[in-house]
Amino acid sequence: MNRQRYLFGLDVGQAQDPTALAIVEHEARSRHPVYNVRELYRYPLGTPYPVICDEISARLRSAPLARNSLVAIDATGVGAPIVDLIKNQRDIYDIYSITITGGTAVSGTSYQLTVPKRDLITKTAILFQQHRIRIAASLPDTQQLLDELHSYRIKTSDTGHHTYAPAHSSDHDDLLLALSLALWIGEHRPVPPPSTIHVPRGCIPTQHDRFGRTWF
Repeated sequence: MNRQRYLFGLDVGQAQDPTALAIVEHEARSRHPVYNVRELYRYPLGTPYPVICDEISARLRSAPLARNSLVAIDATGVGAPIVDLIKNQRDIYDIYSITITGGTAVSGTSYQLTVPKRDLITKTAILFQQHRIRIAASLPDTQQLLDELHSYRIKTSDTGHHTYAPAHSSDHDDLLLALSLALWIGEHRPVPPPSTIHVPRGCIPTQHDRFGRTWF
């Protein structure tokens, strides 16, 4: 029996950019899963961040999402406090803080990562080309998401530095980034390092083998 798992991608907006959420479903045991986009949502401009956090936390407590989701949040700029607000919900786990940069390499450890925007966008584009993304046409923002993807351009500076951005400054990319965050986590599934338990040596009971030697 295949187990479905869910991916949350949250792109945190600012004064002129809405906060966007993408929810994706996939088969947990598949090596190359097909990602089914179940929801795309833009929060109205001016929605208080605590309201957004409470709404997302409520979703993550409900079946089938509870304890069955990976959450990737854009921690760039104002996103960092959002990560902290959601992490304060004690029964919510697997929250990844993603700082988006213009660099060329992924860095960071455990649940705090720095990921180039290039990697996020190109991963989504490749998954579309591989026909591994399915989006219900009935979702209200499906066309807007596709428009954002088609609008993206690679711009090269005089020094050879590449930037990824919409073709026009007035265009948005919030839905695309929200989806890309979810898909990137789904593809890479970063695993935190195992925790280490430190026990004072004197607290470990000694045992003796058949030769009378003591070991711990």
